Amino acid sequence: MLEPGETILAAVRAQPPSARPGSLESKGPIGYALAGGIDRALATAAQQRRDPKGFPLAPDMAIAVTDRRFIVWEMRGVLGMPLLARPHKVRGILDLSDVENVEFSRRTGRLSLWLASRSLELEVPIGHEAAAQQFAVTARERIAALR
Repeated sequence: MLEPGETILAAVRAQPPSARPGSLESKGPIGYALAGGIDRALATAAQQRRDPKGFPLAPDMAIAVTDRRFIVWEMRGVLGMPLLARPHKVRGILDLSDVENVEFSRRTGRLSLWLASRSLELEVPIGHEAAAQQFAVTARERIAALR
């Protein structure tokens, strides 16, 4: 996972925008817990079709920025409960140079990543806004340090 001497500077939990409007995950912590694997399983096929090439998405993921790169983990719930999810497997790795900018909007609850020729918006679960804001600030600092 991490290379020798590599440090995680910030991480955030995120998911692709809901494939279906009004999905349970958008209804707060209780709806998110009720959604379990059923709502996400129904959305997975649509999300996979919408995945931008080159960015490893999962229905529920954690994205970390280290001093060297971005790491994307697929999250898996304990006993099928998404609120107790833990990193399950690495879905992909992006060099810091692959991402041009990162922003978080508290108004929309979306984390935006700008890759070479496209942008990607991810939903941040309710209660993770502070982590998303810190992730965006830290990622921008690391990207700027490369230039």
